[in-house]
Amino acid sequence: MGDISSRFNIAVGLGLGGNESYPRVFAPFGGFADDCAVKDSRVALPDIPGIGFEAKNDLYAVMKPLTAQPPH
Repeated sequence: MGDISSRFNIAVGLGLGGNESYPRVFAPFGGFADDCAVKDSRVALPDIPGIGFEAKNDLYAVMKPLTAQPPH
């Protein structure tokens, strides 16, 4: 999976202490949450519900229509 946010959550959940990432690669799936700041080559896990794509506007715009009800 190209979604860095998901892999970041998995690394934190498993207590791995790190995860290699490539922000802006595989857009809109790659990268961190829009408001996630990189400081000293590190990022903190955002305090948001979900697996991470909810805080990425470009990815959310791709995923949201998939939840729409088909016309009857």
